[in-house]
Amino acid sequence: TPCIEIKEAKKKEVSTQPVEDVFAEYLDKSHTFDTFVVGEANEFAYAAAKQIADEENVSFNPLYFYADVGLGKTHLMHAMAWRIKEKHPEKNVLYLSAEQFFQRFIHGMQCKNTEPFKEIFRHVDVLLLDDIQFIASKTQTQEEFSQIFNALTAKGKKVILSAHCVPAELKGIGEGLKNRLSQGLVVKIKPAGYDLRLGILKEKLAKFTRNR
Repeated sequence: TPCIEIKEAKKKEVSTQPVEDVFAEYLDKSHTFDTFVVGEANEFAYAAAKQIADEENVSFNPLYFYADVGLGKTHLMHAMAWRIKEKHPEKNVLYLSAEQFFQRFIHGMQCKNTEPFKEIFRHVDVLLLDDIQFIASKTQTQEEFSQIFNALTAKGKKVILSAHCVPAELKGIGEGLKNRLSQGLVVKIKPAGYDLRLGILKEKLAKFTRNR
């Protein structure tokens, strides 16, 4: 039986791609630290993101953001990826949503060969995985991620994660993995107040004007 592509519209999503070919595939060029609007609700998250992006050695690993939809956690993760790659072009930086991680893993399962998928992560220096709650109740995907997570952190590689809630409240995620996700720095991005919302609207308007 031939190996089936995951999605016709995403033929580039082949698990044999090296990390360098995947780096910018899912990143928004406009999501940088310069375009992130900082306010009281997100200033600690911003500071943590800048620290892990700018400093070679940090005392926490992983960095775990949690927030409701639309509060900037994905923007921060993209900003970190761009900054790290800018400062350290030699580093292998990989950003994926948990859904994209799942799709790539399932693609390898369908092909009855997950080794190319695993090989990508053996060469990663910084892994950013967005919306980790997506792999809830997906047992095999969780097991694969746990192995990758343990291997990377054991080697001192940086792992940055995001979700909609604290690790302890992730439903459908194994207790062992929840505990490991809690071992680093867990940061909440709070709902934006009026001034921050206004600042975000102004930035979006500026982005629209720049792109016209």
